[in-house]
Amino acid sequence: MNSNDEWLQQWRDADRVTIETSGDPLTKFLLEACSTGDGVDIIYFGGSTPGASRVICPRRLFRVKGYGSIYVEAYCRTREADRIFRLDKIKLSYPTYRAKPTYTPRTTPIAQTAVHSSPKTGCLIYVATGFLIILVLLAIVLGFLSI
Repeated sequence: MNSNDEWLQQWRDADRVTIETSGDPLTKFLLEACSTGDGVDIIYFGGSTPGASRVICPRRLFRVKGYGSIYVEAYCRTREADRIFRLDKIKLSYPTYRAKPTYTPRTTPIAQTAVHSSPKTGCLIYVATGFLIILVLLAIVLGFLSI
């Protein structure tokens, strides 16, 4: 086993402490989403596609004993899988998207092996919307030019 694998295994085996309250605005926001079941639109600067937009449905926030970061266990609608995200690598998208989940929430913690998987296209809707906006603007400009 190389040192990266050993570190990951130690992290997985370490005790977790659930976060229930916080003065940090992002942590408070995600804790609220945990209790309501709302989806949250984020940009995640970690994983295999840093800077990618994702919609997550947070389940719980926790610290790993011996490690300083806070993590959020969530269902990632973009990846269609359970994931764990580090809070210091999350930025909320603007405007923040919040809607009830389209999945059945789990009551048990996710498997610790589901940290990474192969990437899927998650922003197709944004690309299509941008394309449509450009087409509409082009039609308006051409419409004004033909007058």
